[in-house]
Amino acid sequence: MKQTYLKIAFGLASLLCFIQLHAEKSLATIYCKMAKGVKLKEVVITIYKYGSYLKEPLFQRQFHCKPVNGSFTLKIPLDLETEYANINYDFPNANKKDLIGISIRNKDELNIFCMDDTVEYKGNCAERIKVIRKLKDIHSETFKQDVLNFYDTANLLNHFKLLDCSLRESLRYLGSNKVKGILTPREINELMSDLKLSTESAKIIAWYYGPFKWSDSIAKRPYMDLWNKYRSQDTRLNQKENIAWRKSRFYAKYIIYKFWFDSSFALNQPFNIKDCYIHLKKNYSGYLRERLVSQLLEDNWRIADTALYYILNDALSYFGNTDFREIMNKYSKLRGSIPFYFKMLDYYGNYKTLNDFKGKVILLDFWFTGCGNCATAHPYLEQIKNRLDTNFVIISICTDKDAETWKASVNKGLYTNVNDINLITNNLGVDYPLIKFYNIRDYPFFMLIDKKGLLAEVPPDPRPDEGISLEALIRKELAK
Repeated sequence: MKQTYLKIAFGLASLLCFIQLHAEKSLATIYCKMAKGVKLKEVVITIYKYGSYLKEPLFQRQFHCKPVNGSFTLKIPLDLETEYANINYDFPNANKKDLIGISIRNKDELNIFCMDDTVEYKGNCAERIKVIRKLKDIHSETFKQDVLNFYDTANLLNHFKLLDCSLRESLRYLGSNKVKGILTPREINELMSDLKLSTESAKIIAWYYGPFKWSDSIAKRPYMDLWNKYRSQDTRLNQKENIAWRKSRFYAKYIIYKFWFDSSFALNQPFNIKDCYIHLKKNYSGYLRERLVSQLLEDNWRIADTALYYILNDALSYFGNTDFREIMNKYSKLRGSIPFYFKMLDYYGNYKTLNDFKGKVILLDFWFTGCGNCATAHPYLEQIKNRLDTNFVIISICTDKDAETWKASVNKGLYTNVNDINLITNNLGVDYPLIKFYNIRDYPFFMLIDKKGLLAEVPPDPRPDEGISLEALIRKELAK
């Protein structure tokens, strides 16, 4: 009996030691201290489990740290060996001090010292921050003379050359002895991969804002000749480098961008999400395939395409990663589900909820002051509303944090009509629970709710066809 007891006690002690060691290995610590007289309301630290491109709220954790007696300490549990963080400071000139996309690792310690005009960093994570800041300086210096007008082949060519120049200078810096004395070989390789993939992605994005707008294949010809000259480096990779790229947080986005370009722009065809999914499923496997498909769906789940439901059902049949299965389940349940509850103030200071519009077909229109696309979409929404009966309403939801800015925009009539139902996210901006639940990042953003109060099909953007498809979908819901 005594021996049995000792074995159990020894086993429990071993288990506790293992748990303690595991817990110690999976923690990063951030210390923050303010200089005397510095006014800092809070520091918001957002952890991205799979990098900032996969911004699904399920994979984010946010810590709001309010200093007590001029300091705070935060211990962050990490699920993966490397995660990524944004650090935002709530005090004047915050944009000059914010950190975007820094890597956080097990046992990292970051000491932050806030002063009036700067923020200093110390600790084993601080050296990585210095390197990242230097890389950003190289990029900014290179692009001082860039002309962001991609409708002209000369400007586009110059933009590509600047991207390549910035990449060369950045890679040269990362290969210097100075950096080798700061970062490990693995950290250097990861940064190099990130830079190469983000550069190639930036070239493809330039097409989206420029010659992609041309629908005439003849008009596109000079741009295609230019692209063939500056084609993606992916065709010149050796197998070893290709494997290294796959570990980059930019890889999933890049692969989808590249497929979009090759299958859509180059062939003068619309993007087909199902074809992209089949390509990913066929050419990749395991964790990487699930990561790619998850990225594809996060980028496109709002489009009105029945292929989405095929993809969701098929992906759930083989997904093994519990995180990615969770995101598939969330997307598959959105249509026909009860909308996320909200209670917002209207223009006149009264609270409104969806219950105030029972029995009506409702279009939620999300916008913010300064959104050019939102202003472009507004006239089409007005035309649709004027052609339909009173069983259809548009609820305009603004994500401005400042109520006065919002009211001024409403009065101007650029984004909405002063006589419409105008709501604001209660001065929380994009941190309002409804915005975070649906991960709304691109504006304008639309949601359609049927007469039963359930989410209908994802409404299309009215701009491409002057609202024809959107009006047809609304009429279909009104006829039910």
